[in-house]
Amino acid sequence: MANTQSKHLVFSGKTWYIKMRIPSDLVEYYGKKTINKSTRTDSFKEAEKQLQAQLYEFDLARAKVTGNGKEQYEQHLAYLMNMIDEAKRDGNEDVINAPELDGDESTPEPIAKAIADANKYLSDGSLKNAQHYNDTYAISLKEALALEEKRINRRNKDTGLYKKRVTAVKMFLEYLGTEDIRLVDISRKDANGFVDSMVDAEKSHKTVRNYMAGLKACWEAASRFEHVESHLNPFDGIAVIETGANSYEPFTREQLEALLEETTSPDHAFHHVLRIGIVTGARLAEIVSLKKSDIVEIDNVICMNVREGKTINSERIVPLRAGVGDAIKKLSESAGSYLFPHLVGKTVSSVSNQFARLKRAVGVDGKGYVFHSLRHNIATALERVNVPQYQMNRILGHKTSDMSTGTYSKGLPVQEVAKQIDTALMQPEYPSDLLR
Repeated sequence: MANTQSKHLVFSGKTWYIKMRIPSDLVEYYGKKTINKSTRTDSFKEAEKQLQAQLYEFDLARAKVTGNGKEQYEQHLAYLMNMIDEAKRDGNEDVINAPELDGDESTPEPIAKAIADANKYLSDGSLKNAQHYNDTYAISLKEALALEEKRINRRNKDTGLYKKRVTAVKMFLEYLGTEDIRLVDISRKDANGFVDSMVDAEKSHKTVRNYMAGLKACWEAASRFEHVESHLNPFDGIAVIETGANSYEPFTREQLEALLEETTSPDHAFHHVLRIGIVTGARLAEIVSLKKSDIVEIDNVICMNVREGKTINSERIVPLRAGVGDAIKKLSESAGSYLFPHLVGKTVSSVSNQFARLKRAVGVDGKGYVFHSLRHNIATALERVNVPQYQMNRILGHKTSDMSTGTYSKGLPVQEVAKQIDTALMQPEYPSDLLR
């Protein structure tokens, strides 16, 4: 709120006059450089009110000149609320009939909304924040990105930084499943969920940190223009833990049973995807992108041929056991190009979000339980039945560091690998009877 300055009030005869220069950025708007008008009162207190109203008028005119609906709304609401507060202090009940609290069809939308909120404030005193500002004029994430772009451009550095910001915003909005979102609607829960989703999608911890830095920067760009409060930044201070063996928890037998029972119907989006993950430990992206031609039969063993993956070591052939192979072979016979066309067109993060909703629906909660956890389930089971590390790496698509078993060896015959997986799936933590 602008401060009243008594130097702009001049007492002449029996009347106070407002005499002041018009701000230079508003001279063209008013068509003159100075204001000299009578307040028609000899009361200094009343004259001060009129001066204050004039100063608010300048603020409102500036908002109109810039076409900023947010500023128009905020300035006019502040002016009206101040007028109401003063009237209440003075015991003036006639304020309810004040012409400032009326509007008509010609009243600009931001002003009309300010008048509506001011009348609510007058009636019950409950309006302490700009409700319509939140509804209509709150800045969105994409608008904040545009402000961040201007900041980057002012630095005149072609570092590719803006492209990183664009990617961060794109990935976050894809995670939320929306085209755009108001900054005031983004919660800390959204930010933490996004991090978990990216980890589940196997983004590197450096990449996820870059995403969070970009989103944090967009919020800060908006806060510099006072669209949001800097200290409320939901992306600030969220730890992105480097992914590793301890980042995930293997599912318990009870949790696997709950997930399998929830997806019993072959029509469920995760019916086959979940079962492939359980018996192979394959990454979500590898499973979703499977083609009809990737299901092969070698030495009477139905297998999954992973042609592309996270690294060159991801390329591998893995037996589909515990009855899963028969079901997938049947699916492939009636499938088009892809086994899971309802999922293949989506980003990995959006599919992982679907799985997150599935696990919550059956009561599985906690950051450590994600689709990637299935890799730890099978890895633990293989280790317990004494499968050598290099062979576990082949099954899971990890790098085989030993020269003799990595560079030169082509691995065990498919039938031998199938036996190893069969033995692993006999471990007590696997509900093998529900996999079929």
